[in-house]
Amino acid sequence: MKQKLLLVLLLSVHLVFSQEIKVKKGEILLDAKVIAKMEGKLGNYKITNLDGTTSISAKLKKCTENGFAFIEVLNDKNTNYLDFEKFSPFNVDRSIVQSLMSKKIITDQGIDINKLEEFFGVPSNLLEKYGCLQAEAGNKIATTLNIKINNAGEITKGGDSELIGNIARKIYTSQGDFLNYQYEVFDLDKKTVGKIETVIMGFGGVKELSTFDKKIVKVDIEKIASNIAIDKDPNAMKIVINLLSNGYELGHQVNAVNEANKEVIREKYKEALKNSINLTDVNGYVIDADGKHVSGQISSSFEEIKNPLVNNDNSNYAYGKEVSVKYFDENKKLEWKKYFSKNNIRFAVNKTGVEESYLGLYAKGETTSILDYSMFYKVLYEKDGYLILKDPKTENKYVIKFPNQEKGLYVTDYKKADKLKKNFTEYVDCPSIVFENYELNSIDGLKKLIGDVEVNCKK
Repeated sequence: MKQKLLLVLLLSVHLVFSQEIKVKKGEILLDAKVIAKMEGKLGNYKITNLDGTTSISAKLKKCTENGFAFIEVLNDKNTNYLDFEKFSPFNVDRSIVQSLMSKKIITDQGIDINKLEEFFGVPSNLLEKYGCLQAEAGNKIATTLNIKINNAGEITKGGDSELIGNIARKIYTSQGDFLNYQYEVFDLDKKTVGKIETVIMGFGGVKELSTFDKKIVKVDIEKIASNIAIDKDPNAMKIVINLLSNGYELGHQVNAVNEANKEVIREKYKEALKNSINLTDVNGYVIDADGKHVSGQISSSFEEIKNPLVNNDNSNYAYGKEVSVKYFDENKKLEWKKYFSKNNIRFAVNKTGVEESYLGLYAKGETTSILDYSMFYKVLYEKDGYLILKDPKTENKYVIKFPNQEKGLYVTDYKKADKLKKNFTEYVDCPSIVFENYELNSIDGLKKLIGDVEVNCKK
């Protein structure tokens, strides 16, 4: 049974293509017999029975993304889509008639109403198949919004009721003396929404429309005459419709999107600051070299967190070397003061209900500097003037500070053990303390060292 059906189908298709089909002077001829009328051009046609009782429209559709061509068939009530049986870009009208005849929508008696209704009753889903839904959405947007372009390039919606932007077309000569078009769409703030850089005059094809947010929209450009006005230019309308169907509303969109993006960036920057080791307006106090306390909001930066919205060069900023405090003086006037680690400054903050203390200190043995290095170190342990501190940027880069020493000493992060041993021996300056007996890369090991120094090395 299946073989018989297939045979019938093949015979019917063969019959269509074995017959001579012509479209001539607005008439469809089958083996020299006029069977229907066909009017239109450039892929947009109206087909009517000879008695005028039934008519359909047939349009060449082309998917911008991939170039697939097919036919849109419609009347005043229905629309459906049909594949070409055989497509010739030089005889589009004949290709459409052949395809309609292969479905028996057109016969030697003209349009078959029953076959037409049967065709409309089963959606072909060619838009989904060929990925053309976006282009079709653009056509619906153009109709729904009633988009217009006037001879000044002004873009309106709702007929002429609301101005939403402008499209400009520039003609220039490229190498080889080719005339080229450049299309550019602006919003109401004269901000570029999208641009096609080069369209060679006399050539069509799919072109890339670059948008302000660095996306690409494909537009199927038509061949146009050099003297065509912008309001008659089909490519101008296509460009605008493609932008609208891809979510570009024009109006004041660029500024609105930029501001929204800035807000996202601001929030990300705030979150980065919050999660960094930097201190920003944290309650605390500063103690200067003379022992004076200043309470207020403490800020100190130990690492760079770039703010993309601010074009600041922070390459020379002294990270970890400065602390500032905002406070109210005795006259309730807001003051701001900055302190530096080299001046024997100490400060403390309360971030989570627990006080954290920092000390400005020169430390010997910092491996990235040939000089003794001053910065604010976080205090981890303190007893009788003995301190264990760490570099805030690291987890276990420890420094010790003894009460009889003006400077601190790095006791971790040495590339050479003999260099650490030499620095350690000179700093501790106590024969009873043997370098090899201590774990210097742990807080417990350093506490043991301090305890032994207190017992055995007091002078």
